Amino acid sequence: YKKICDDYKVDIIKAVGTSALRDAKNSSEVLKMFKSILNYDVDVISGEKEAYLSFIGSVSSSKRSLLIDIGGGSTELIIGENNQILNRISLQIGAVRITEKFFKNIYPIRDNFYNDAINYIKEQLNNFKIDSEIEFIYSVAGTPCSIATALKGIPDYEVDKVDGEKIYIEDIQNLLNKFKIMNPKD
Repeated sequence: YKKICDDYKVDIIKAVGTSALRDAKNSSEVLKMFKSILNYDVDVISGEKEAYLSFIGSVSSSKRSLLIDIGGGSTELIIGENNQILNRISLQIGAVRITEKFFKNIYPIRDNFYNDAINYIKEQLNNFKIDSEIEFIYSVAGTPCSIATALKGIPDYEVDKVDGEKIYIEDIQNLLNKFKIMNPKD
């Protein structure tokens, strides 16, 4: 990315770190490394700030919308309307964090571990109240892109082909059932 910025003669680079840098034991070392590459500091932002930036950068509707940002370490849920954030929360239920907590080296995934993970996620989601009708639901980050590319049968790195893709709950359930019986290599 630094090379791309140099090729386009970018004057100022603004970079932020999220959950991984908030939690990493060696975040100060990583931040020094980034600064040496970028010649700029990387700001480690809060989950709430991450939620806000995800929302204003992703939601195009002025109607009441929910944005779900599923990262590796955290998941942000944001409700907004007319570019105003009405409610947001950052939860420690990212895809990698859940995998490490419930499924590390357990393949195929047994139903009891799967059910424990689902119950844990539901408990965490109880911390977020939706008190009004939502018109649109958006989702950003690696997990929804991986779901969309898997549904289309294309490589995970071709995310540009799934921008704006609609995903339905049945699609997600079908993928879950398929992936539960696979190992990570498959």
